[in-house]
Parts: sequence; structure tokens; C-alpha cells
Amino acid sequence: MSPDVIIPATSPIQVDWSIFTVLLIVSFIIHILMMNVMLGSGIIALIGLFNQKQQSNDLSHTIASHLPFTIAFTINFGVAPLLFLQVLYGHLIYTSSILMAVYWLSVIGVLILAYYSAYIYDFKYDVLAQKRCFFIGTTVIGLLWIAFVFSNNMTLMLAPDKWHVYFKNSGGLWLNLSEKTLLPRYFHFITASIAIGGLAIALYRQVQKDKSITADSSQTSQWDEDIQTGLGWFIGASLVQMTVGVWYFLSLPVNVRQLFMGNHTFGTTIFLLAIPLIILMLVCGVKNNVWMTAFLVVPVTVIMALMRHLVRTASLSPFFRVQDLPVTGQYSPFLIFIVALILGIVAIVYMVRLTLTPVAKIQDH
Repeated sequence: MSPDVIIPATSPIQVDWSIFTVLLIVSFIIHILMMNVMLGSGIIALIGLFNQKQQSNDLSHTIASHLPFTIAFTINFGVAPLLFLQVLYGHLIYTSSILMAVYWLSVIGVLILAYYSAYIYDFKYDVLAQKRCFFIGTTVIGLLWIAFVFSNNMTLMLAPDKWHVYFKNSGGLWLNLSEKTLLPRYFHFITASIAIGGLAIALYRQVQKDKSITADSSQTSQWDEDIQTGLGWFIGASLVQMTVGVWYFLSLPVNVRQLFMGNHTFGTTIFLLAIPLIILMLVCGVKNNVWMTAFLVVPVTVIMALMRHLVRTASLSPFFRVQDLPVTGQYSPFLIFIVALILGIVAIVYMVRLTLTPVAKIQDH
């Protein structure tokens, strides 16, 4: 069966596709960084509990107190890229979601369970004792499952030629396990999460160290150990991620790989730019330069997001191009959205400042 027979019709969009594409990429970058911090720090906390050193337990306790916040921010900042994805590729993502509907809908229940488990791990940390591993393990396993489901859906939406399986399996129980890029793509995300989670720990301790003027030598020594631990996770996971990245790159179709090997000026340019940036980032990590390492993570993440977008565009080119979407030219709803977005950002900044402000200081006001 020809894939274009079962690809649903597209709907008009209000403004030019390029605007929504920029919003999709920018919002995805913010979301993926938060998601990496969330999952990576959770994995590090879980592994740390198996380490009998007091330093590891203290670090796991610190992560516990912040994990519910990172989950909340990840969820909320994940809404925007998912909505923009639906605006541009809605007829594709809806179809792939139907094919794996049972697993896709399971994300809601699993996320709630993981969220509650993270709260218990935080609020009951001191009394849980050996049960800590169960609750943080529940959170991590739940998040890993959600990531696997998303990886399936994001790859399945790129393969309309596989959708005919619906006529043989219409129960919503189909996963895209035959896709060659699925596992390397998934493990590439997992290793990236561990790397960014480690860097987030190092950056958090570095901020504490830079701001503190009253900490004693034992406290400073603890922070230094945590910085070393965080950077160790970052460097080790980044090296593994590079290996997985090669696996992922080789699993891509030849025409997609060639985008980054001379057949596409922009794709080749950002690919070549990523290599020295990654090397410099790792060198800064080895030299314990936390701030410069964190600074370089941003452009590397931007390049990875742009490469991901090029892969999506090339994979869908035989079936669909966003440039072909009809535009209605209704700019007033878009302007209202921009205003609401600005107000939302202001509210979030205000709430974060309240969260970081000591209770006593708030009561004084």
C-alpha cells in the first residue's frame, strides 16, 4: 500500500511555518536540558545510594530535595514543544500515537507514579533508610519508560510507510522496535541525561561555593567533592555518548547521513562546528572549569537540536514538507499567544525567586 493513501490531510496554520519551527526548536532546547537534568540526576542519585560512602548519601539527599522541582519544570516546559510539534506535524504524530495508543496513554499514569515516588523520596528521605532505593528506583524506571515511549513515537511518526501495520494490529499495542535508529537514539538520550545531570550537580555546588562566605572547611571540602563527582559523571557519560552517537549516526539512512557530510551546507557546517565545541567542552570539564563547561553545553545542545530537526525534515521529505502547509494569515491569535507567553515567563521567574528566597525573608515583607 502506498503510504500517501493513509497519511491524514493537513490543517491550515495561522502564521508562516518558519515561526512555529523556531518556537518548536527553542522550546525543545529548554525542555531537553531540563529533562536531562531530571533523569540524569535521578540516575546518579539511585547509583549513589549503593555507594556506602557518606559523601554519596549526602549527594543523593541533595538531589532528593530538588528532584520534584525538576520534574515539575520538565513537565511544564514540555508542553510547549509538544504543542508546536502538533501544530506542524499533528497529522503525523496523532497517527503514530494511535498505533501505539496503549503505551502512549500509559505515560500519564507512569508519570504520576514517578512524580509521587519522587516526593516520597524527598519528604521521607531520613526515615526511609533502605527503602530509598525503591522509591528513587520507581521514579527512574518510570522516567526511563516514558523516554522509551517517546522515542518510539518520535521515530514512528517519521515512518508513514510502516503505518499499514494498523490493519493487522489495530489494538494500539505496536511499538516501532524494527526501527534501526530506535535503540541508539534512546541510549544517546540516556547518556546525555547522565552527563547533563552530573554537570547540573557540579554547577549547583559551584554556585553554593561561590556565594558562600561563611562555610567552614568541611563544608567547602564536601562541595569540592560533589563538584568532582558531578564532573566525573559528566565526562564519563559524555565519552560514552560520543560512542553511542556514532552508532546512532551510522543507523541513519544514507541520504540523511549525507546531510552532514557535504550534501547540505548548513547541516555539514553545524556538524563540523560541533566537533571542536565538544572537545573544548570536555577539556574544560577535565580542568574543573564548571562555568565554562556549562556555558559550552548550550551551543552544543543547540547544534544537536538543529541536527535533530534536519533528520526529521529529511526523513519526512518523501511524504510531507512543512513548507507546503496552507497559511491563513490570522496573526491576532498568535500575538495573544506571545503576550500570554511573556506573562507566563514573568510569573515563572517570580515563583522561582520565591522558591529561592528564605522563608524568614518572605515573612519580613
